[in-house]
Parts: sequence; C-alpha cells; structure tokens
Amino acid sequence: MGNSVFDRMKSGELARINPTVPDSKKEERATSILLATFRAVPDFARSMLSDAGVKFPVTAHVQCYTEVALEIPGSSRTVRPDGLIVLTKGKKQWLAFVESKTGTSSLKQDQCEEYLVLARELGIDAVITISNQYSAMPSHHPVAVSKTKTRRVGWFHFSWLSLMSKATLLTESRAVEDPEQAFLLQELVRFLKHPYSGVSTFSRMPKGWSTLCASVKQGVALRKNDPVIEQAVISWHQLIRYLALELTTNVGQPVQVRLSRRHANDPGSRVSDDIDSVVKNSLLHSELTIPNAASPFVIAADLMRRTLNLSMKLRAPSDKKRATASINWLVRQLKGVEREDILIRVIWPRRVPDTTATIGTVRNDPSCLIHDGIREIPHSLEVVRVIDLAGKFSGVKTFVEYASSEVPNFYKDVGEHLRAWVAPPPKLKRTSTSDSEDVRGTNSEQSKPSQSENERSLSVQANSD
Repeated sequence: MGNSVFDRMKSGELARINPTVPDSKKEERATSILLATFRAVPDFARSMLSDAGVKFPVTAHVQCYTEVALEIPGSSRTVRPDGLIVLTKGKKQWLAFVESKTGTSSLKQDQCEEYLVLARELGIDAVITISNQYSAMPSHHPVAVSKTKTRRVGWFHFSWLSLMSKATLLTESRAVEDPEQAFLLQELVRFLKHPYSGVSTFSRMPKGWSTLCASVKQGVALRKNDPVIEQAVISWHQLIRYLALELTTNVGQPVQVRLSRRHANDPGSRVSDDIDSVVKNSLLHSELTIPNAASPFVIAADLMRRTLNLSMKLRAPSDKKRATASINWLVRQLKGVEREDILIRVIWPRRVPDTTATIGTVRNDPSCLIHDGIREIPHSLEVVRVIDLAGKFSGVKTFVEYASSEVPNFYKDVGEHLRAWVAPPPKLKRTSTSDSEDVRGTNSEQSKPSQSENERSLSVQANSD
C-alpha cells in the first residue's frame, strides 16, 4: 500500500451541498455544506485560504471530501477527519485536513495533535480547524499544541462567524460575478445564520471572570501564573475578534484586530503581555483597524474602575496657530453628537498634562481645555466614551452584552464622522507688484526694435521694390 493520503483513504466522498447525514449530526452537515460551497465557488475558498497565507492560482481545481476515513501508518486504527481539501494545479497539489466543531463543543488538544502527526506522515500540507472559538488571525490558534508538530504542517483556525462574514463580504461587494455562485454563497450565509446550523456567537466570559473582577475590587494581589487571569485574557482576545467580525458585517468592510509585529508572529507573547497588564494595571486593551477610518478604534476594560472605555485619537492639525482652532476643528466634525458621555481629551506636547471635558462643555467654550499661559497647539486630540458598568462589569454575560452593543454605537456616533487631518497643498510664491511691473517693463523694452533696426528694415524693403 502506498503512503499518500489517497492510498490510505478507506472511505470518503465529495462534499454535498445537501448532506445525507442525519439532522442530529450538525458538525457533519455544516462541514459538508461549507466544503461543497468551496467546490462550487472557488473564489470563496481562495479568499479564505489567502487569509492563512495559502496562495494558489485562479486556474487551480478545488475538490473537497467529507466522511473521510484514513488508516494510520503502522497501526490498525482509523482516523476520521471531518473533511479534506485538495487544490490541484497541473501535477502540484496542496492538501489540508479539516476538523470542525459546532455549538459549544471545543477543539481538543490530543485530537488536533493526532491530525498534525498524521498529516506530516502522509505529506498533508495543513490542518484547518473550524469552530465557534475565535482567533485574531488564522495563524493564531485557540488550542495550544506542541510546536514540534507544526514544523512542517500548516496549522490554521477559522471561526464559523469569520467564514460567514467572508461570504457576506464577497456577495455584498459583488466580487463573485457568476450569479449561480453568488446565490450559493447567499444560501450558505442563510444556513449559517439559522440557529439549527450550530453556529453561535461569543456570548459569555469564562466563569473565573467574576472572581477576577472581585479580586481586583478588593485589592487582592494578582499572580501572573493564576489560570483565572490567563482564561480571562484569552476570552478577552476572543471577544475582540468577535466584535471585529460583527463590525465587519455592519460596515461591509473587513475589520481586523490590530496587532504589533511581535504579537502577530508570536500569539503567546500577546497573552503574556496582556496578563502583565492585568496584574500591573488591572487593564485589558485592544485595537481594531477599520478600513479608511480616521484612526484605530481602541477598546479597553478597566477592571479597577469597572468601566468599558472606547476611544479614537487623531493627530491635531499643525497648520493652526491657536489651540482653540485645533479643538474647534475636531468638535465641528461631531456637530451631530449630543451625548454628554462623550469626552474630548487634548494631549499636549512635552510634559504638559492632558485636559479632558465633555463635548457639550467644549462646544460652548473650547478654551476650557487650554492650560493658563499655554500658547502651544495640541499634539493630538482624542474622543473618548467611558461606560461605567458598575456591578454589571463582572457579569460573565452582561459584560459581553454591553460590549457587543456599545462598540458599534460608538463607531456610529463618533467613528464614522471623524476625518484625519491632511496637510493642505503648498501654494505658489507670489512676487510683489513693483517687481512684476519691473519685469514687464524690461521685457517690453527688450522687445521694442531700435531706430537703426527700423532703418535697415526700410532699406531692405526699398531695394527689393
């Protein structure tokens, strides 16, 4: 028997758009419908895999299988991944196992590592997991596995909601021109939105969230190695990704979690840094990048004050000569905002303290944000909303509910109205009136023929006559 995946495949069939499995098998049904859509709409598969860094040409052939059963080399056991993706271009192939979960089921470390080992032995290029768990990007995985098992195998994760958002963007932007393919994508979205599909949203923080909030409130010393803090940080990351996907659907543009290069390359460092932030400052902080927005969208949870803080910061105009002009430049952009819980913060250069006031106060008197004796212009201007959740902050469900509703509200009230300052184009230098007259006079004198030139001209004309 050969050692390729097809040689060891005991069973498997092409993914069906109408699965024949019982209705009770939600995972199998959802996986089959998704992979069948990949077969029918290659642009959808290409768009999804490109997010994971997998590139394949437009002419590549996409085939997807479900109900796959494979023999493990050197063993009588059989492994049954939920799906298999095969991309073919000429003699080259790219293959990936698919393991999916629906509802509240979570991916298991031992099962994932088994697929990674088998993939390496069979020459499979990647293992792709799909579940209702969230990750900042496909290369960041909610399940920690041994790094030695991913050295020669790609290891990617997608949430069902991210796939639904991807399909929605493709249909709304009309990136898929074929009407039948576009219809299939719309049907996939309609299926995933149905409660029976097994696709669910992020709805609650971990059980330890309430314990952590109580410890911070009571001034209990926090320890970095406390598993409760790590669980809270990981859930915070999943919440931020969920909020990004929700905004993606609302604005019709891909909203991404903003990560430093270090955090993008090493997901563990992001978790570690945020654990430090909780231990030292009782603060969780993340940023979203929205296409064409004036600035990143900052979302922070202050565990000490029990507040949810939302903000966007703009560089102050450098062509203004007075601080009030810079402040008015920002306030004019928010002329329709009447909420009194919207704050304007001015960040001054050097060591001058920041100043903050409500937007209503600033609108009536922009000078209220200017220190006495300060003649400099602001360095930057920030629009902030501080939502005091009090006892609701520690609720595992209420905290998520408030974040899910207030983040899009802030973007609607503030974010979509802000415009970044752009330096005006340079103007031509203007010469003085006297200089212009001198130039014109000189040119007229130089162009006027002399008397001798006129005489020579008449002489030539007479001889020709």
